[in-house]
Amino acid sequence: MPHSVHSTPRGSPLDEMALSNLYWNINQPEEQWTEHCPEFLLGQSQRSIEVLSTKNEDFKRLSWLQVEDLVSTSSLYLS
Repeated sequence: MPHSVHSTPRGSPLDEMALSNLYWNINQPEEQWTEHCPEFLLGQSQRSIEVLSTKNEDFKRLSWLQVEDLVSTSSLYLS
């Protein structure tokens, strides 16, 4: 399988800020950060990468009424 288009740039090691912003490192403890995307996360869609990049503190839980409305109007893509 080809490497993800979101691969780590080649060359010098990434600094801490750059590592923390890689989608596969978000919401992971710093000691688990890696410079290279784990194989099981390669080839993700842009939407999946957006979801994986959402920090826990930025996640907004929907109420059951909001979920019902999204489902009944076929608007899941808006969530």
